[in-house]
Amino acid sequence: MTPDLTSYDSIIVAVSGGKDGIACLLALLEAGASKDRLELWHHEVDGQGPSFMDWPSTSPYMSALARDFGLPLYRSWRKGGFEREMLRKDAPTAPVLFESPEGLIRAGGQGPNGTRLRFPQVSASLTTRWCSGVTKIDVADRALRGQDRFLNRRTLFVTGERAEESPNRARYAAFEPHRTDTRHGTRRRRHVDHWRPVHQWSEAQVWDSLKRWKVMPALPYRIGFSRLSCATCIFGDARQFATIRWLDPARFDRLVQYEQQFGCTIKRTVSLEQLAEQGRPYAAALAAPDLARACLSARPIPTVFTPAWELPAGAFGQGGGGNLKKKEKTEGWKKKKRGGGAAQASPPCKRWVRPCPRSAAGRAVPTLRVALAGRTVLRSPERVRKGNKDNVRHPRTPRTGARLRPQTGPRRGLDDPRRLRTRQ
Repeated sequence: MTPDLTSYDSIIVAVSGGKDGIACLLALLEAGASKDRLELWHHEVDGQGPSFMDWPSTSPYMSALARDFGLPLYRSWRKGGFEREMLRKDAPTAPVLFESPEGLIRAGGQGPNGTRLRFPQVSASLTTRWCSGVTKIDVADRALRGQDRFLNRRTLFVTGERAEESPNRARYAAFEPHRTDTRHGTRRRRHVDHWRPVHQWSEAQVWDSLKRWKVMPALPYRIGFSRLSCATCIFGDARQFATIRWLDPARFDRLVQYEQQFGCTIKRTVSLEQLAEQGRPYAAALAAPDLARACLSARPIPTVFTPAWELPAGAFGQGGGGNLKKKEKTEGWKKKKRGGGAAQASPPCKRWVRPCPRSAAGRAVPTLRVALAGRTVLRSPERVRKGNKDNVRHPRTPRTGARLRPQTGPRRGLDDPRRLRTRQ
């Protein structure tokens, strides 16, 4: 759905400098949003300090973007950025600073002492993948709550998550009240809606939007990177880290040293050195070393508009097809070849649990976690299809061996640990 843009007093577009955030801005302009109500927000991941995770070229790119479209740009950051939070030991999380029409405002920093001393990990949980929450989401929340100009007014907060990016983002609502919304409060009322205008867009639609407006994508896209998040994003693959090691060896060495210091790697199963050995730098970066070095420069960018628009080398990389394969594995059964014949599709909407003892034919028969008559049981796919009531086995906990039985009460997801109760 497209909300009534004329009903909002302020429309905030959160832009990291990546293609999806820019596509949101262009979609708003094409929908007739008034520039008098639009403003751009950009979160500085490194806290305006020396570059550690982010691209140095991103900040000047954002300045050029705001200038070319004639929009105000407000920056926000957590003091000390990503690195300070990662190195936090017996100290509270650092305060947030954000720009506003009234000047620079500081918020937070009085929380309980805690220790981090580890990298974030790839996970849908923002507690485990703390970088997103600490350097972006919480920063935006504090900027919204910390400005009285949003009280008793209607605000639209726009972000660029797309369903195609991951199964987790596919579950996001395209339009919903923002987490800082207090429209039904009694004291400080703040009406804030959250809209994701490109949620159902494909990557091709995003690039088409930038092409229509002749907006040059940020420099890292042009040397092979498919996403403009951090230069050393925890979601990066072997080719990305091989490129970083070639392009910025000092930064790569710092990450390796932190891995050794923490005894915890960015990737759960492999160190960065091992990961980089598995890939090769992007061919586009090797072919244009001057352009690659420009990604590490904070020099001003004259304009983001280009008359000769070209699809960047990083288009349709990890952000498109790579996650679709992962989605097939998590949402359905993998196709198996049986007896040398063609691959046969197994029943959909079931999840792998663990292999059960081999069948009479000598091949492992997978088991399914299914809900029958209010019970969670393990069954082979053959018995699920035939509907037999035998072969019911209750799973056991890995540590104590206690049998697990379903908890009565409200229906919960099959993976929710609260669904099961222990019976000795």
